[in-house]
Amino acid sequence: MLSNNYYAVTDAKDYYHIANVPDGRYRLRVWHEYSNEKMIEIELAGSSESQHLFTLHETKRRIKHKNKFDMNYKTKY
Repeated sequence: MLSNNYYAVTDAKDYYHIANVPDGRYRLRVWHEYSNEKMIEIELAGSSESQHLFTLHETKRRIKHKNKFDMNYKTKY
């Protein structure tokens, strides 16, 4: 998983929820193993709820997900 608690996996209806995120500016990334990732900049303020819609286009080949530094993950830890 990630080095922080601010992530989610979609449910059966492709919805996700990330709780208790502090106010601030963030990069919100979505990823699927058969699609390129999408990323947007968001700003949260005043404990408001924020909704974001993403459309990913599935490919026939598996896409390697990269970490937040745009580097491949280690194969062994």
